[in-house]
Amino acid sequence: CDCVKLEDNFNRADSNSLGTNWTELEALVSDLQIASNKLVADDNAGSDEAFAYWNTDLSGSHYSQLTFVSDIAGLIKPQSGPAVRIPTSATRDAFSGYIALCDPEGQTIDLKKYVLQSLSTVGTTLDIVTSVLFSATNVFRINANGTTISVQKNDVTLISVVDTELSGGRPGIVVKEGYTIG
Repeated sequence: CDCVKLEDNFNRADSNSLGTNWTELEALVSDLQIASNKLVADDNAGSDEAFAYWNTDLSGSHYSQLTFVSDIAGLIKPQSGPAVRIPTSATRDAFSGYIALCDPEGQTIDLKKYVLQSLSTVGTTLDIVTSVLFSATNVFRINANGTTISVQKNDVTLISVVDTELSGGRPGIVVKEGYTIG
């Protein structure tokens, strides 16, 4: 992907805000927060779905990547991941974008597409990979390069599909159920 690199390692003081580079859209502001120099989704905050996107418009090709560290209870819980092509008009109940939903318990990565759908719905599965092993050192990445959407684990492409429905937008993250992301 010939992409502009924008990076946030969340290595800063604890806060209920991700900072000025991010737009957070979720049911409760405290759902996404910085704790111990990591992004944390607080599963006790009252919402099952939360997302944030980077404030810089990347109308062309872009990607989002993250490393799962652990969750609050010490176990990685399912269905969170990097996302691309999120429009600034997206809301929790009318979300658009592509998400690499990582499920360590089920050992799957599911490439989902949402077009003006609630994040509480299942979205459209574009492809799914099974028998994926997860560890705290894995880096998961979703690329939007022209009409090709691909998902990688540690720089190895696991999924690659062509989809023309969504273009433009911003990279971001979708978190569900108490993740800690480094």
